[in-house]
Amino acid sequence: MMLSRRYNVLFRTRMACTAILTNDLMFRTSNLHKNCVAHSYCIANPYVNKFNVNTRSLSSTVDGNIVEDHKTKILTVNASVDSNDVSLNLVISIIDDFEKNDSSITEISSLMLLYSCGSMLKNEPLNIRQELVNRVWNLLKRAKCQLTINHYHALLQSYIDNDQMIDQNQFLEDMTVKPECDTYSLLLRVPSTDNSGFADSILSKLEQNSLPIDQKICNALMHAYAMSGNVEKIIRIAQLMEEKNVEGLPSLETNLMYAYARNGDIGALTDALKNTVLPVPHIMNLVKHLSLSKNGMHIPTVLNHIQSVTVKREDFINTVLQLIHADHVLDAYEIVTRVPLDEKLEDARKALLSQFLETIIKANKNRNTVKKIVNSIKENYSYPNIWNKVIELAVEQNGEELAFKILDEMKAMGVTLKAEYFHPLFLYIQKQNFKRDIYPVLKWMHTLDVEIDTETLVNYVFPCIDLRNACTEARRLCNHGVKSGNLIEPLAKYLIDSGKLADSMHLCTVFRKKIDCQPILQSLYEYYRETSNIDICINFLFHITYNGYGFTAMFINKFLKDSNKPEIIDDLYKFLIASKHYKAIISIVDAKYIEREILNLDLTKDFKKQLLLLISNIKQDVTDNCNTKAYIHPQYMNLDQLRAHFDELKAKSKNHRGTLRRLFMAACHHNQVELVNQLTQEMNTCKFDWTAGMRLNLFDHYVKNGKIEEALSELTEIQSKFKDCTIDNFKVLRCAILLVKLGRIDDALDIINKCTSVNHKPDAHTQIDDLLFLMIQNNSDHTSAMATSLVNRGYYTDTLYVFRYLIMTQLLRGNIELAIALFTSCVKDFNKTPAKQEVLVELMKLSSNPSMKSDCDCLVEKVYELIKKVHGKRIADVNLLIAFALCDKVLEVKDLLKTSVIQDFLISRQFAYLTNDDVMKSTLVILKVLDNKSQISPEFLCNTVLCICENRGDYEHAMELEKQMKEKNIKIDKSLQKNSTKILKSNKYPVPPVIVDKIEGNEIVQKTN
Repeated sequence: MMLSRRYNVLFRTRMACTAILTNDLMFRTSNLHKNCVAHSYCIANPYVNKFNVNTRSLSSTVDGNIVEDHKTKILTVNASVDSNDVSLNLVISIIDDFEKNDSSITEISSLMLLYSCGSMLKNEPLNIRQELVNRVWNLLKRAKCQLTINHYHALLQSYIDNDQMIDQNQFLEDMTVKPECDTYSLLLRVPSTDNSGFADSILSKLEQNSLPIDQKICNALMHAYAMSGNVEKIIRIAQLMEEKNVEGLPSLETNLMYAYARNGDIGALTDALKNTVLPVPHIMNLVKHLSLSKNGMHIPTVLNHIQSVTVKREDFINTVLQLIHADHVLDAYEIVTRVPLDEKLEDARKALLSQFLETIIKANKNRNTVKKIVNSIKENYSYPNIWNKVIELAVEQNGEELAFKILDEMKAMGVTLKAEYFHPLFLYIQKQNFKRDIYPVLKWMHTLDVEIDTETLVNYVFPCIDLRNACTEARRLCNHGVKSGNLIEPLAKYLIDSGKLADSMHLCTVFRKKIDCQPILQSLYEYYRETSNIDICINFLFHITYNGYGFTAMFINKFLKDSNKPEIIDDLYKFLIASKHYKAIISIVDAKYIEREILNLDLTKDFKKQLLLLISNIKQDVTDNCNTKAYIHPQYMNLDQLRAHFDELKAKSKNHRGTLRRLFMAACHHNQVELVNQLTQEMNTCKFDWTAGMRLNLFDHYVKNGKIEEALSELTEIQSKFKDCTIDNFKVLRCAILLVKLGRIDDALDIINKCTSVNHKPDAHTQIDDLLFLMIQNNSDHTSAMATSLVNRGYYTDTLYVFRYLIMTQLLRGNIELAIALFTSCVKDFNKTPAKQEVLVELMKLSSNPSMKSDCDCLVEKVYELIKKVHGKRIADVNLLIAFALCDKVLEVKDLLKTSVIQDFLISRQFAYLTNDDVMKSTLVILKVLDNKSQISPEFLCNTVLCICENRGDYEHAMELEKQMKEKNIKIDKSLQKNSTKILKSNKYPVPPVIVDKIEGNEIVQKTN
């Protein structure tokens, strides 16, 4: 029986160390074993320093602290060898140290590294382990290390552990030392690239007596033939062993079963298993061979032959990793789910499944397979948070990109997405300090119809955003899908907890939001104790919170608990004066307790009398408004509170029309489709009168949900019954946009012309852009008529705004001459250049046609001169540069940069008017031709484009640009501001006009220049 089946130096030498330390054992072994003993004593015993050679050579080139750190790492790895579980990061760090410092490496350290890259990294993917082995071996060759037979054996053992295929004959040729018998045994166990060629050559030498025959090499030879499924050769070796009088055939039956598994001979395998009890490692090898021979359906049958009640993790984990590496993930999953575990260990199966998921995600396996496994785990095991774990692992291993893809697929599968699935993304952003990445995640949540709850906002969103201007950030959050009704109250409390009461008050005032004082009362009082500013607390309580909602008595009691401070009593007096002024009330019970506490204070009689008088002025017998669970006015209720209040009133058969109206408006605002339908039915059943506001909200609700017929019917009802009612312009525009998307252009025109009483709000430009751009995309002949109607109906007053869309319409139709004529008339009559960039790009695209090149070049020159006349040469050159870039005219871009003065900030100004795709394409083309002598700063240009991407929520293009910047060593501004205006100001450049953009589908429309 050989000392160790795997010829593991580290394993065998543990016994040797014991012999050396206790002096009561002696080893009689081969020269190889003696060498192993010498080496392993140092590795096994951390108290014996054998690293002097290496650290001295390292100390000649690097700092002493680095030497000590390097030495500590090696000792740590040695200590980890005992547990057979080495840290990947630690191994990589040691290899990096040797590679960077170009220092010599001792034989002990080199052997340790080679073995550490094998099964000791059992939790890591095989491709990573294989790469590390190659790095260590290349390091040894570069360092001109004196390679011994132990090095080659350690390398072969790592190949075996990592299932790494090699050419055995080539390996023998490359060896610089004479191979031993153990060398051939190991080589036969390494996966081969030449089928059985090497094994055949060894068998031939054994038969010809040119190679010594023993049990070890015969077993290895049987194993090699078992891997190729050659049953005849295995039997031939058994016969040869009998002929040569080699002792025993301990591995014959096992290798025959391996061969049956390789061949898919399930009948023979099953019969053999009935008569043989195999240890767990051998059964796992059988499972592996079944899987690799595409007979994975028989794996459960083989696993049923495990005799052990429980199986140790190390007995099967390497097989699981090898199958994952070979893309037999579902077969690996069979092992993980069916292998018997110690059920006494709490959540043992759950921990194993979690690690399995981590491994397949880390290995970037097929996502459909991952989905199958996740669904199976969810159905068959008590793992309710399985999707949370998958998202967490995806973020840890591959960042946001894989997590976004998995979330998309979860939505497609019908999985109900929750805000908590996005928590790992927010935590990842916090750890990476990528504060500007928070908004794409929010937009993604909005796209997937995931409502953000209070916990997510407070614990994950607010810590990731800049709240120096809370109102601006609140609006931005609303623009990215966070509902203001769910946002303001938690944000106000978060600001108070952060010591920003004034900001919280300003936020509530701007959004006209009163909040429940109960959750914030403790935070508010803590703020008062830190600042002693009672005036702002009084203003907040009596103006921002629900008036009279039980906070008066509670706040007074908090004052009385700190009554040992003189300034507290003065502020209590101020608070009581304010309570009387704002007609706050407290209950009789509370008043009696407070009066008793005041009498016990160490104050003058006159002052006590004043305090007691103020208490008597605000106490009342009616306690409804003083109860913390009491009635809140419906004006200040959120959707859930309104719904509960409505149900209560209806159950008590009380008048609920007013509450029904408020609940209906809130349901429409929050787009609660089922609730809106229920309330509509309730209105009709109770025969309540509809108000104009309710009808308008219902009309807009139908538009939002694509119910165009219902919306048009509702609009007709409004116009007939409420003739004096005015409709907000953006609601009319949304309806017209929906009609254009449905191809009903005439109806869209009719809507614009029919709605005469319109409330023209100033923020409807983006909807106008969407509407006209959709008309152009549909190549509609009615674009001019639509633009004219919008002007006539007062949707915008700038007539020149129409010219941009008229010109773009003619370009899309191919009427180049008419488009140029319109452009020229705008320049002559109004000194404006609408759609100048689009005109240049279209002309350059047409110039690629040889028959039109000369005419188009003349028109390009004409348009260029018109732009130069209005804006000057530098702006015209920038427009020309961008047009060249968008048409992939790299040589023209290069020539223009050489012959003209191009200022980078002017490029960024023009980018404000381009779509996201055009911004990215032109940026990448310009970056191609820039060099060290260029007048354009690549760093400024790229960081400004990143700001534009951020403002537009264009996450994908931002990531693409960052990748290009890293490749070109362009520094990414770590203190990237929240918009491009701040970047420009910080570089003392003129500030460009405000970027106005709107994302609709995949198209982005910008405000015209």
